[in-house]
Amino acid sequence: MLTKIFQLINQDKSVLYPAMIAHFLLAWAGQRWLPQNGYGALALLGLSGLLNLFVHLFTAECARQIVLRPALLFGQALGLSVKRYVPAFIFSGLLAALFLLVGLFFRRLGWFSWLGLPALLTLGFALEIFPLVYVLSGVSAPRIYYLIYLYFCREPRRSVQLFSFFISLSILVNIGAAFLDKYLPVSLAAVATPLFGGFGMVFNIYGLALLLLSGHRINELV
Repeated sequence: MLTKIFQLINQDKSVLYPAMIAHFLLAWAGQRWLPQNGYGALALLGLSGLLNLFVHLFTAECARQIVLRPALLFGQALGLSVKRYVPAFIFSGLLAALFLLVGLFFRRLGWFSWLGLPALLTLGFALEIFPLVYVLSGVSAPRIYYLIYLYFCREPRRSVQLFSFFISLSILVNIGAAFLDKYLPVSLAAVATPLFGGFGMVFNIYGLALLLLSGHRINELV
């Protein structure tokens, strides 16, 4: 599985550029906005959501193309990502709002906040695969929630694999980023850490796309 993901990325490394650029811009903005005030954190959160959604759509389209055929049409992937952006933003934004509400609710519970971890992980996973399912299935954005529900019901084993891959890779990427921050010089870490995060994002999306496209299961639900 891991070897296959590396092979797919190696077929056309241009898929890494948007994710790496987005992560670098967010790291740069964080250094300047966060120390200012609470509004800086809100602005950074909004920019992060906007950029990450576009990168998710673009990378998902690249994964779909390169898994189903040997070539990647970079321009076509960008064009389709722009076309899908507004519908994905509207309907995945509902998930993001729910994610924030759940986080705020369990934060108010004090030491009981750990009870919200499964809910937050589940919602985070849903946010991760929403753009993927939207791109890989080809159905309209409003139907994605129902499609994900059908997939989880009909493919419980594959759903567990998807969730396990998402959690495992997220942990490894965070550990790797922490390692770079700790052991690299500050100036080098400021560049290497966001670039590593961008690579991890692409790696994650490619892995999830491979699992979703295995046997064309996601298309069978349309």
